Amino acid sequence: MLSQQKLQEAFQVFELNTGLYTEGTNTFDSIGEALRLYRKIEERIRSYRRSIALDSENENAKNTIPKAG
Repeated sequence: MLSQQKLQEAFQVFELNTGLYTEGTNTFDSIGEALRLYRKIEERIRSYRRSIALDSENENAKNTIPKAG
């Protein structure tokens, strides 16, 4: 399991990636996974919805949204 510091560093990288790669479906999918660990449900759902908007074939995001809320 990631230490708290490593988790914070990983989350910062994911946030940076979403800013740099605004059209990258995986960046929004990845930050959605990180948001799960922070229990930020609304932000997580928004992230997955953005990922699906970029790639309607993203099964991970589609399957995760119902579980997120």
